[in-house]
Amino acid sequence: MMLAQWRAEMNHAQGERVFLDALKDYASGQLRRRQASHVLATLISIAVLVTPVLVAVVGIIVIIAALPSLIGFIFGSLFFAAGIFLLPARYRIPANSLTCADTPELFGALDEVCAVMGAPRIERVVISDDFNAFVVKAGGQCILGIGALLWQAATPAERQALIAHELAHLVNDDPARGKLIGWALQTLSKWDALLAPDPHHSGNVIGEIGVIPLRVVVEALERTTLRLLYLQSQRAEYLADALAVRAAGPAAVTQLLQKTSLFGYVQGQWSALHGVGDARGREVLELLVSPVAKLKDAERDDLLNALNFEALTVDGTHPPTGYRLGFIRALPVAAPKLRADLFAKDDPGFSDRLAETGEKLAAVFEVQ
Repeated sequence: MMLAQWRAEMNHAQGERVFLDALKDYASGQLRRRQASHVLATLISIAVLVTPVLVAVVGIIVIIAALPSLIGFIFGSLFFAAGIFLLPARYRIPANSLTCADTPELFGALDEVCAVMGAPRIERVVISDDFNAFVVKAGGQCILGIGALLWQAATPAERQALIAHELAHLVNDDPARGKLIGWALQTLSKWDALLAPDPHHSGNVIGEIGVIPLRVVVEALERTTLRLLYLQSQRAEYLADALAVRAAGPAAVTQLLQKTSLFGYVQGQWSALHGVGDARGREVLELLVSPVAKLKDAERDDLLNALNFEALTVDGTHPPTGYRLGFIRALPVAAPKLRADLFAKDDPGFSDRLAETGEKLAAVFEVQ
């Protein structure tokens, strides 16, 4: 019990420090400041990413040294294959991603947000069925992911806040959106899979005991890297909120945060759906996000007030929503830089892709 209490207090203290550090960094303009946690996570990641290469090299050495032994060739090949398996996978740009030629009005609006944010230009847009959004760099391009459900539920001002927040992660160099630490976590996950005991062949007790120390090391590295990443990611979330406020205004960012935090409630309402009836295309999206609009004021207030009771913790990439809202209230008030009608309507190419996503979701709910 004492250990659990100590961990909770340490979590709270670290979370509070991240909150205050983010406020100071925003006030001083040090958006890309490298903290010790980021440096250490980077060094660990580099060391982890060397391991697949070392394993593959060991395999090649064993093959060469053992020639012409067939057993040596087999063992060497196993090591080489393990090294290849441990290499992280790269993000592949979906073939159906949108470009400026597909949706010129959308990309024109995105260019305006990028200019205001001082962010690199978005080259492709990926539509998903999520209630979320993301930004990633791949193949020398910046790719924006837009969740169709969230876009449908958001007002034009909230859409501005959403895009501005995601672009802010590029501006403040969020380590969680970078490749190095993500690749290292992938490799550690593959190490864990490689070293996990086989439930169908549990007779080799000596072999399983022999890999326990290595499994302990892998687990410790994974936990440490995640912890360090969470510290940086939470700081980056606060800063992204601040930059989004500067671009879209505090009201829009606050409303967007509140709306995204209600997605769990929205999902809970889907259990009452038995298909989507006559709804088609974007009507399906509207139907699925309608529980937000149908909430009574008292119900919404109760759900949102619960956010203020979330414990401050660094066990995730995002700080508790209540603290993010508090951070926004602590920022200096300024008029939004983006024009109000920027995302008031969708151009045909973008709207058609949203409708396609609605059709796919309709098929899922029809099966249920």
